[in-house]
Amino acid sequence: MIKKTLFALFGLIAALILIVAAKTLFTTSKQLNIPPENPVTLDSGAASARLAAAVKLQTISSATDAEAGADAFKALHQHMLTSSPKLHAALKRELVGSYGLLYTWPGTDSAVKPIVEAQLSRVASTAAMLRTTTALTVINAGERDNVLPGRASASVNFRVLPGGTSDDVIKRTLLAVGDAPIKADKFPAFSEPSKISRTDAPGYAAIAKTIRQLHPDVIVAPSLMLGATDARYFDDVADNVYPFSPVRAGPNDLVRFHGTNERISVANYTEMIQFYYQLLRNVNAAASP
Repeated sequence: MIKKTLFALFGLIAALILIVAAKTLFTTSKQLNIPPENPVTLDSGAASARLAAAVKLQTISSATDAEAGADAFKALHQHMLTSSPKLHAALKRELVGSYGLLYTWPGTDSAVKPIVEAQLSRVASTAAMLRTTTALTVINAGERDNVLPGRASASVNFRVLPGGTSDDVIKRTLLAVGDAPIKADKFPAFSEPSKISRTDAPGYAAIAKTIRQLHPDVIVAPSLMLGATDARYFDDVADNVYPFSPVRAGPNDLVRFHGTNERISVANYTEMIQFYYQLLRNVNAAASP
């Protein structure tokens, strides 16, 4: 009986090995076979100098004073006009509110819809892709060191995993605190998780093609953007939104995001310009008859 069981077990293991080997041999790569493309030639020093000049402008907005930082925002607008004359010659620029800017690229065929409508757990940085994350960011309680506070409040930043909702977070929070007299509310400006974008859509294909053209050694695979970006505002007007930037971020860079000494290398900044230049060329070529 034991021998039969062992033989059966060995047979199953052998069959599993054969299946894995067959899948490995006969499954083709999902990567696009794209010939390399020479990146556009740039003056990296001039590009980084323009970025540095923009960063030095203290464009700090206020939720209560619409005119806060007005001079800095006006200076930034002028800097953009001076730095990118060809861009402003081709794009329509509109002022939104007091100091917001909206750019529209009309295109050559006015009958075609705009691109945003047509198509647009060991390591913390990877574990955060698997669950809703929690960060206690602000705590307020009491006014004197010798008096117990009568009320305490805390702001908790939740990054909700796609598929979940803010209501799920509230329910789980109240369940975690139990019978304690604690109330949980949402911030007025909260946002639900973004939609999951398709990997078989033209937008993803354009990004993948551009990456493979400029960096043939890079493997392209979908991932989850951990932070909230302005891309979420396009969810209502586009079927697929891809919050992707060609930023080279290592472990030492991650701790600097939104913190002290946040920076990007001149070489990587140059790569980003080359990437977006090539991406626009690819999208334009795909849309051309």
